[in-house]
Amino acid sequence: MFDGIRYSIKEVIFEPNHPTRYDWIPLTFLNLILQTAFIPNTKMLSTLLVSHAGLGKTIKLEYLRQFEFVKYTLDATPKHIANVLDSADNGRTKFIVIPDYIATLGHSNKTVELARTIFRAMMEEGITDIDVYGMERHFKTKVKVGLISGITPEYFNQNSRVWKNDGFLSRFLPFSYSHSATSRSNVITNIRDKIDSINQFKMSVKTSGVKEPIRTIEIDKDIQLLSYSLLDAKEPPYRLYQQLIALANASAVLRDSEEISKQDIEMITLMSNFMNRKEMPL
Repeated sequence: MFDGIRYSIKEVIFEPNHPTRYDWIPLTFLNLILQTAFIPNTKMLSTLLVSHAGLGKTIKLEYLRQFEFVKYTLDATPKHIANVLDSADNGRTKFIVIPDYIATLGHSNKTVELARTIFRAMMEEGITDIDVYGMERHFKTKVKVGLISGITPEYFNQNSRVWKNDGFLSRFLPFSYSHSATSRSNVITNIRDKIDSINQFKMSVKTSGVKEPIRTIEIDKDIQLLSYSLLDAKEPPYRLYQQLIALANASAVLRDSEEISKQDIEMITLMSNFMNRKEMPL
C-alpha cells in the first residue's frame, strides 16, 4: 500500500517509469480536491477528469464513494441535485460525484440547461433558494457543493464552447490525461498479475481541526506565476489563482504542515501539467 501526499515526491512523481504513476498522480489530484472542502478561507474545488474511454476514469471516481461526505450518483437531474443540496445544507455532503458526465447530457435540453445552472451556482457562489419544477427549497445558509465527474475528450470538445461562454468550465480545474507506452505495459502487467493499484492507494482527508496554512509573499508569487502560465489569452487570472491557492493549501494540510512550502509548489506544478486539454501522458 502506498500513501498519497506522504509518499516521497521525488521517488514517485518525478520517476517517469514508476509502476503506479498512472494511478498515483490522478488519485493524488482527487485527494487534493476533496481536502479543499475542509480548509478555512479556501475555495472548495471541482474537477472534470478528461480522458478516452478505458483509461480508468470511472474506477478512480468510484474510489471516492468511501467518504461519507461524497454523494456518488450515476446521473443527476435537477430534482436529484436539490436532494443533494438538502444533504449539504445539513452538513453531510460536500461533493457530488458523477462518474460519467455524458449521462447528464442525455436528458431534454431544458433539463440539461437547468442542471448546469444549478451546478454553476453551487460550485461557486452557493445557493440559498431554489425552485425546481415547482419544488421549492430554502436553505439555512448559502449551500456550496463541489462537482467531480469524468468525460471523454470528444464530448468535452463538443460542449466546451458553451461551457466556457456561460462560466461553467472555469469553475472546474480540469484534469486531462492519456497513458504512455510504459504505463500501458504496466497496466497490462498489473491486470495479468491481479494487482489492484487503485485500492492500494491510501487516500485520507482531514475533516476537523484543520487550519488555513500560512502563505509567504515569496510562495504567493510562485502561485501567481503558475496561474499566469496556465491562462488562455485574455482570460482573467483571479479564479485560477484562488484555485491554485486551494490546491497548495490542501497539499500542505495533507503533509501535516502549517505552512505552504516549496514542496507544495512542486506538487501543484506537477499537477498543472494535466490541468488542461492536452491529455498529457502518464
